[in-house]
Amino acid sequence: MLPTNTRPLARLALLSFLLTFVAARVVSFLMRGQRMAGFYLHVHGTHVHHLNYGIFLLAGVLGAALALASFAPPLQHWWPWKRVQA
Repeated sequence: MLPTNTRPLARLALLSFLLTFVAARVVSFLMRGQRMAGFYLHVHGTHVHHLNYGIFLLAGVLGAALALASFAPPLQHWWPWKRVQA
């Protein structure tokens, strides 16, 4: 059983997922029906697949997190599962 204080966070995560899913479906249907311009990137005639955006974004965020980790204070052993009592 989850602690009661996690329910608002779970609701927020579900709402965020649903809004993102609906927005992606609406945009894809509008692009497929040619009611909206496509967001395609071509570099020197080569199509760049949309998966590359996420890979480079993830690599950039991870690189920034690792670069800034040396300036952050220590975490003091923060383990949320140790605070849950049965």
